Amino acid sequence: QDVTPEATLEFFTVSYMVGFAFLLVAGPITYFLSAGRRQRHLKELLVAYMLNYAVGTVCYTLFISYGPRNHLETVSGLMYRVYPQTQDLTAAVASNTNVFPSLHTSLSVAVIAVAWRSRRTHPRWTPV
Repeated sequence: QDVTPEATLEFFTVSYMVGFAFLLVAGPITYFLSAGRRQRHLKELLVAYMLNYAVGTVCYTLFISYGPRNHLETVSGLMYRVYPQTQDLTAAVASNTNVFPSLHTSLSVAVIAVAWRSRRTHPRWTPV
């Protein structure tokens, strides 16, 4: 964190807060608005979202895990320094032990997996 350029903090904070939300919402909207195939890809994506949350809920209940920013004094939330109000938002939707599994990672992988499967019918969505 000490070598992170200050100029990049705002870019990555906005990318994280807006980009991840965009990724989660744009996929279902894209597939909902598409015609044909009885919206198979929309169903696949929504089932993937539900499975991710189901597995996450079970793991969050069974495994108490703390991320590095909650465990190590030398690690701080750089995003919170740039936009302190994001701490209120993240605290409202997650506890400090919701770190295993990473829903950010698993949901992102679910989106790219369905995007890859739908690349023939939605060629512009896959690169997004």
